Amino acid sequence: MRVVEKDTDRKAQVNIYVKGRVQALQEYGEYVDPRDNAICCYVPIDEGHQPKVGGRFSGKTLAIAYDTFVDGILRKVGSHVAKSVILHNRKLDTETFLYKTPKGIIDTTITVAPLEHAATVQDDAAETIGTIELRLYITRQLGDWHEIGKVKKYYAHQGDMKDRDTGGIERKVGYNRIAPIFRMSFEKDTTPLEDNQPKTYQRRADAKRPGTEPWAIFRFHYRTEAEILKENMSMGFDPDDKDIGEAHTLVLEPLPPLTIGAKPLSKNDGDASSRSESPMLPTTPAKSAQPIPKISCPIKKPGPPPNPSEATTMSSPKDQAQTATPEAPSIPTADMTAKVPCLPESSTKPANAHAEKSVAVAKATTNKPSPSPLDPAKKSPQTPSTPAQKEAAKPAPATTNTTSGQKKSDTPPVAVIPAKRSSTTTNGITPPEPKRTMPTPTPTLPIAQPVVPRSSTPKTLSIERQLADQRKKLEDMRKRRAETAKKQAEIDEQMGPYKQRMAEELDRLNEAMMEEESAYNEEAEHYSASVEVLQEFKKADGGN
Repeated sequence: MRVVEKDTDRKAQVNIYVKGRVQALQEYGEYVDPRDNAICCYVPIDEGHQPKVGGRFSGKTLAIAYDTFVDGILRKVGSHVAKSVILHNRKLDTETFLYKTPKGIIDTTITVAPLEHAATVQDDAAETIGTIELRLYITRQLGDWHEIGKVKKYYAHQGDMKDRDTGGIERKVGYNRIAPIFRMSFEKDTTPLEDNQPKTYQRRADAKRPGTEPWAIFRFHYRTEAEILKENMSMGFDPDDKDIGEAHTLVLEPLPPLTIGAKPLSKNDGDASSRSESPMLPTTPAKSAQPIPKISCPIKKPGPPPNPSEATTMSSPKDQAQTATPEAPSIPTADMTAKVPCLPESSTKPANAHAEKSVAVAKATTNKPSPSPLDPAKKSPQTPSTPAQKEAAKPAPATTNTTSGQKKSDTPPVAVIPAKRSSTTTNGITPPEPKRTMPTPTPTLPIAQPVVPRSSTPKTLSIERQLADQRKKLEDMRKRRAETAKKQAEIDEQMGPYKQRMAEELDRLNEAMMEEESAYNEEAEHYSASVEVLQEFKKADGGN
């Protein structure tokens, strides 16, 4: 049977299935019971069949609950509760049913059995024996909940008729059109529920239902096919022909439509409104907003001269430009007096510079008196220790040819980086050449050059190159997709037998999750009420 709610997107369909068959049972003689507006029909069934309920609901709502009654007794409760209004698409399946035994509560299957120890009476009373009923509850307006009322529940049922396990007495069975000849028996060879499962199921059975009344009631009278056909009932549903029958339109009190995302009001909504406001900005800056402390440079202490490489690294570009040019070494006074102004400008090799120095040193030493060995204030001349001093201490005959012309040195010339000569002084005397160092390779200090920022824009490839690269990338991607598709096809072929089981397992897990959430909400409300009552009693005792 199918129902739709007028001017909404909510609809539902519920059918009876039998174990061993994929399709649902046919339905005949659909009508509406005026007492409770239940939608009723007859389904053909035989002895030994194991029926179950299957259905689906879709539409915007907050909470969904459904009760399954077997022969007038509540046997199973299901629910789906969301945190806010959403578009639901939920199953309404019941395959096992709760039954009370002397050993405890069991969750078992039902089987069609002959009706015994009962007298059938045709009247206008509600039909219970020989029926399977599903009551569906939904939220049509936020905040609406109601008690289930006085119904027979599985955990308090003592039996409506003679039963070997539960006991009971013979009862009269009323019917409207076709007298029932079957009832449902329960498979009792089942392990009782353990731990907290019985309490959880009982709490669900006693909990409030969404809405103010059942949204829709589906009632199925199970009879033999011969008895149904004998009454010439019209078929209202055929699993092989979806066009047979139309959905029943529910006539309910019009209410404002629910919007997706709407939430029910809570107890602390007055405080929640103030708490939901955006927090004020703090008056003190956060740690991330504090200014970065300045790093002070340490005071440079006097010490040995820095390494040329360190000076280049730590000095500014201007200083680097100054230090890059070698400074001329200081010339001794003896060398300045030994120079003859009339001599031509020397263009000799570095070895002649030592010769001129030796002449100056020789003249300076001859003019000084030799110190007396008894005079303690005067010291003897030190023995030359450095190569330059040894060279200067040699006799001066090598310098006799300096006035007439310089001789070429016997040593091969050494390539020396030419240095910029200073200009002639005002008195016509050419300043002496700077003291040249040993011809050893020295590291050249890099001169600071202005840093020219490199362009961050890469060189644009030609359109031909771009086209060729893109074609290659596209071809590679297509090959990779083809390989992946081939592997996926192999996996899908292997997963084929398991997909149905996976879908069933997923539905079962979703249903179990919703049940756990519903149970948690109920337990949380119970705990909150207990704490509140306990505080009131403690306060009363303290006041006394």
